[in-house]
Amino acid sequence: MSPVSGESLQLAYVEKDALLLNEEAFKRCFLREDVKDGPVCLISIIGEERKGKSFLLNYFLRRLCHQECNDKGWMGKSNEVLKGFEYRPGIHTITKGVFIWSEPFLIDTERGKMAVFLVDTEGCDGHERSKGLSVQLSALSMLLSSYMIFNVASKINRTDLEYLEMFLDMAEKVGEVLDLDPVQHLDILVRDWECSENYGKDSGKEYLLETEKKIQNLDSKYCRCLLKQLSKCECFLLPNPGESIRKSTTGCWKDMREDFRNSLDDYLSSVLRSLPTGARTDNRGSVVSGLQVFERMQLFTKTIETYSQDITTPLQMVNAIQAMKLREKIRKDFQSFLHFSEVNVDDDDDISEILKTSPMSMRNRLETKANELMEKFTQQLELGEEQKEREVTELDNLLKEMIDKFCTAYTREFHRAICTLRDRLLQEFKGFIEQQEVNVDDDDDISEILKTSPMSMRNRLETKANELKDEFNQQLELGEEQREREVTELDNLLKELIDKFHTREFHRAICILRDRLLQEFKGFIEQQEHDSDGLFKCVKTRPSQMRKLLEVKEKELIEKFGNSVRGRLEERERAMDKLQSRLHREKEIFCRKHSNNFTKGVITLGTGAIGAVGGLVAASVLVPGTAVAVVVEGAGAALGLGTRSGVCMVLAAVGAGAGVWAGLRARVNTVMKRA
Repeated sequence: MSPVSGESLQLAYVEKDALLLNEEAFKRCFLREDVKDGPVCLISIIGEERKGKSFLLNYFLRRLCHQECNDKGWMGKSNEVLKGFEYRPGIHTITKGVFIWSEPFLIDTERGKMAVFLVDTEGCDGHERSKGLSVQLSALSMLLSSYMIFNVASKINRTDLEYLEMFLDMAEKVGEVLDLDPVQHLDILVRDWECSENYGKDSGKEYLLETEKKIQNLDSKYCRCLLKQLSKCECFLLPNPGESIRKSTTGCWKDMREDFRNSLDDYLSSVLRSLPTGARTDNRGSVVSGLQVFERMQLFTKTIETYSQDITTPLQMVNAIQAMKLREKIRKDFQSFLHFSEVNVDDDDDISEILKTSPMSMRNRLETKANELMEKFTQQLELGEEQKEREVTELDNLLKEMIDKFCTAYTREFHRAICTLRDRLLQEFKGFIEQQEVNVDDDDDISEILKTSPMSMRNRLETKANELKDEFNQQLELGEEQREREVTELDNLLKELIDKFHTREFHRAICILRDRLLQEFKGFIEQQEHDSDGLFKCVKTRPSQMRKLLEVKEKELIEKFGNSVRGRLEERERAMDKLQSRLHREKEIFCRKHSNNFTKGVITLGTGAIGAVGGLVAASVLVPGTAVAVVVEGAGAALGLGTRSGVCMVLAAVGAGAGVWAGLRARVNTVMKRA
């Protein structure tokens, strides 16, 4: 026989007379992918301790593992050790708390697959247990039961009926507040039946009818509830299993009496056949999913954690669950309100929405809603004054904590929204600036940028900046002081962008234009230098004429520069002065150079003329009467002029250098006199 998969998980345990619940175990069972969205059936056994509940559940495990088996073959080999929930013979209780088998058994139903869980509970008559703990364990057993088996020994006695009365009353009250069918299916399983040799379902039905008649004579406030449930439940009688199996630590069916084995097979097989209709349902008969069972267990867990010390009666249990249920509803309603108030800063519409509500306004809105819910909670809460006051205080603190947490996040998002809006406006402004930008390396763009002075461009940018500031200001829902602070910060950033932009580009364009005009002037100078290159070319243009020529060009370039640059008079004049200074320097350098070259040329020509004239003069001494003509003509020939006026011009030029003209004239006059 294949081994049973899974393990026994402890859902609840008792520590220092307090019931503690293991929420992780509930998650593991009811939030499985194959369980959470489908129907679930919970087979739970309650009853006295040490009466074989765990033993019976372990045989349930075997039966569920072999659902298809139609004979006793599901019991396995005669000497096969019984495994599953922990159990052992003796007088000491083994099961402490509530356990569940971790692996569900999936069976086919009209609604599809249904998960079947087995639940083992601590005995209901523990002497060490307080009344409050018994009430809490009973409520938990009801929650974890859609197929309840009430395990009794030998016969149904008054103690059993009193416990069943209490349990059914608890189940009815808790079921109502948790919206669960309190008792969907109830089996009364009588163990060790010895009043007759008739066992099984039919004999159990007869015995139950006799019991109902006895109950009618009881003076109990629970009679109505008890009779109502007994009329719907089933009773099954099991014989004594025999001393061998009672003392056995293995649970092998070979140690059972045969009539017990047969009756056990009949009972477990009949339960298996009825399981498809055993899904957990709510008060309206609708099937409850694994997830919904878990959600109710969460509520119960929170109730026990909060009110454990205050629960000693079924009514207190119900009131505590009702209070927790109401508290959870208020919390969820407020959580939904918070969720509705959330915004996404990455969404443009949400940015506009969040900026309409300041953190202070949001806190006021949340506190108003919290006060409404607190008033509703106080009116509907059914608890004693002291407990009620404690509940109101705790819920009030919880809502305040939720408000603080939300407002902290909201404030962070609000300021992030401000930064996002500010960044978007800055990006828009940068885009606007880019539209104003020109390429200073392009002649047309230089002309364009120089048409707009820094002051004009600043005015244009400031107009756009003011538009963006107004838009920013209109979207802020803040106090005056904080609003002013935020707008000032944006204003400073815009001003910084303005300061960085056009002044830099404008002055760069001025520098480029100035350099181009300076290069044009240098080119003009180079052309003049080329035109005056050589001895005879150099002396054709006197220094004063060259200076006049350069001054005309200088004036032309300065006017061109002035016409290209727009700006304040002071800025414009400063830029023109700088250009004029550089042009003047280049002019003076060239004029000095040209003057020097001119002087050198004249001296050179004058020296040649002196030599030619001197030779002629010497010859004229030897040939009187022809001296003047010869001198003149000789000088003209020497200078390449050929006329008396040419000689005079040469002599004048020579005279311009080193006083040669005076000496030469005196020499010529002496020679002429002699002639």
